[in-house]
Amino acid sequence: MEKRARCFFIQRNMYFETHDKDGKEISNETVTAWKKRVYSDIAKLDGVKWFAMIFHDHDLLDDGTPKGIHVHVLIMFENAKTQTAVMKLTGTSSVQNTQVVRDKVNAARYLTHISEDAINKNKYRYSDDDVICENCKYSDMIIAKRHKKVDSLGFVNELSAKLQHY
Repeated sequence: MEKRARCFFIQRNMYFETHDKDGKEISNETVTAWKKRVYSDIAKLDGVKWFAMIFHDHDLLDDGTPKGIHVHVLIMFENAKTQTAVMKLTGTSSVQNTQVVRDKVNAARYLTHISEDAINKNKYRYSDDDVICENCKYSDMIIAKRHKKVDSLGFVNELSAKLQHY
């Protein structure tokens, strides 16, 4: 029986959605249209508690050639789902592109390449402003829980007013 989870990290790649397995173009969709479609696909899903997404267009392959535009999405569902169900819902093409998230902070940090792994691999640093958030706040998501007080939704409670005198 397939395990169920509520939080997933997914990736979709424009090239694989606009070309067949032999590399032949099957769609002349523009980058702008693809981005809008991907956002719409995720935003219209039922049962999503929140999501954060970013389009990467500066990544490099291991050989130094540019990697095609792709999107990473950190998504939290209201109820647990199987990996297979999430693949169908989000349009991801493989289990490698649909991962269960155990460490939400690290997954959120990867969106802008500030995770330890991304930094160690010298990946391009994306701006926090590039992250598209729905029902969440990116700056709260990247703070380790041991350094913050967390409310029932897993987000930072605003304590700055109480802590200003320290």
